[in-house]
Amino acid sequence: MTGLGWSYGPILFNENNASIFGKYVSRRYPFLPKILGGDSSPEWFNAGEIRERYVAAGQEMWEPRDPAKPFVSWDNVTLYDTRELWNNMAEAMLEVETPLWEEALSGGKPFMTYHASSVSLPGQAKATAANYFGDKEWLTMDAVQSGHTDMDPNVVLDPPFLKWEGTRVWEPLTIMWNSTRARPILDLESHCTLGPDSRPADQ
Repeated sequence: MTGLGWSYGPILFNENNASIFGKYVSRRYPFLPKILGGDSSPEWFNAGEIRERYVAAGQEMWEPRDPAKPFVSWDNVTLYDTRELWNNMAEAMLEVETPLWEEALSGGKPFMTYHASSVSLPGQAKATAANYFGDKEWLTMDAVQSGHTDMDPNVVLDPPFLKWEGTRVWEPLTIMWNSTRARPILDLESHCTLGPDSRPADQ
């Protein structure tokens, strides 16, 4: 899906054609794990709209605010709720693949999860697949992106985003592990920075 999340392109899917794509994928790739979403939360903004504001102010998104530069307002940013879109896509996959699992393996269902961002917007639940789709039968694995950021815990982002700390990967994993509904869990994107003592000698 493009147009929301981190991208700038046209919006490809809606609540209707998401089902068509879901059926196509499951017919072409049955029995393979499915990761829905695209590194963003299902209630998100149009990246192009907000990034234009940061470019005009000479700033980068997600960086601590530089008081010497113009303040970037998030007022009136349009939010898009795409939960129904992703649910329709997943339900279509379930519809196509469940009979195939029954025929080939005498039971079972597709293995699916949702790839959230490491960031959620103010007022939203922290970003895990189950926090968005935990009541859906198609969600067979909970997942998180702990992220790649080693951020000073004293830094306050503006707006006050909820963000996983990339060097504390056990925090989201513990939350998922202690969930009331037992599912496999996975960190889809974890911290991968090399420390200064682990770099090759010629660098």
